[in-house]
Amino acid sequence: MSEPTVRVSQYTICGYPNPDSINTHLYEITVEERGLGRWAVCRMGRCCYDHNGIEEYEPNPSGRDDEWLERFRFADVDEAIEVAKRVVPSIIINGRTAAQCWAWEQNRAKELEVVTP
Repeated sequence: MSEPTVRVSQYTICGYPNPDSINTHLYEITVEERGLGRWAVCRMGRCCYDHNGIEEYEPNPSGRDDEWLERFRFADVDEAIEVAKRVVPSIIINGRTAAQCWAWEQNRAKELEVVTP
């Protein structure tokens, strides 16, 4: 019996300072292999970014025409990772960037006298 194949099919790029925080996943972008050597830059499993860092909802497979695939798929994983690194600081959740959310989390912990890592 041959050895199992191991390959990387997803990278996670995170803009949140604390990887153990409950808020970390909100500020993550993934670069996911989508078959045939093509990669997608995704956020929360529903949105994709194009080569210019423009975000759109990802349609169902039947709604992804060749034009859409050309715009939102990357042949070069390094280019996809660079796009992800460029856009991750711009994610805003509940009106806060990752840095603002982290500051809020730290202030809240002080108010409640909670020790955070």
